[in-house]
Amino acid sequence: MKKRIIIILIICCVVILSVSAAVYFSINAYYSAFTPQKWENYPEKRGQMIESLIASEELIGMNTSKLQELLGEADKEENQTYMYELSADRSVYLAVKYNQSDIITRVYTTRSGADTPLTAY
Repeated sequence: MKKRIIIILIICCVVILSVSAAVYFSINAYYSAFTPQKWENYPEKRGQMIESLIASEELIGMNTSKLQELLGEADKEENQTYMYELSADRSVYLAVKYNQSDIITRVYTTRSGADTPLTAY
């Protein structure tokens, strides 16, 4: 009898862990898929969306007005670079550099106050 209870408890734990993992990965997949609405409504999830954004949009060569339609107003702007916050603590940004013709020339992630890109796209 005791052995049977242990087996049932193990099966229950496995089922609960499996369901929990499925829910977690479903939620993660939802937030990692970029849409302009999610970008605007869930700024704390932007870091999860960045790969999807880069894959779905050809940012380099895009006009800055089209970028602002897509991502909204930048959180900061300095030296012809729009900075979009990617983390809730404002430590990581998507940096979008543009030229004098308002055409995007470079896209990368960076830490706040750092000149070195973390990832270039």
